[in-house]
Amino acid sequence: MYKLKVSMVKDKRFQYLEKRPLICNDANSVAQVARKFYNSNLFLREETIALLFNNNLSVIGHVSLGVGTINACTVDLKLLWATALEVRATYIILIHNHPSGTLTPSKADDELTKKTKSQGDLLEIEVLDHIIVTKNNHYSYADQGNI
Repeated sequence: MYKLKVSMVKDKRFQYLEKRPLICNDANSVAQVARKFYNSNLFLREETIALLFNNNLSVIGHVSLGVGTINACTVDLKLLWATALEVRATYIILIHNHPSGTLTPSKADDELTKKTKSQGDLLEIEVLDHIIVTKNNHYSYADQGNI
């Protein structure tokens, strides 16, 4: 599907993902990396993050877009696009967790995906995927043909 290289981030405002490069070949690999961001919060509340990539599909960094409740999260897309433009991102992947463990996207998830894709198209920043993660599984909009 997509081959992504996760490498050290140079900008101090972003956290390092790994000390050595990590190859993410598909949504499963990205979901495994994403679970590291959530730690023990995977079951407490929804949180949405975005991975930002350059033109070579190397990770520039990640940004938290919102932390919510057990079943909802408000996402600040202005923060996403301001950050993506600032670091000159070419691609993004949205990721959020479902503490309930359900993989079925909500209507709000679908609307967020559609809105983010539309805005990304205007800015010429491609939204590669929107991945929902649970403890042991994930749902990929791209794998399902919904992005």
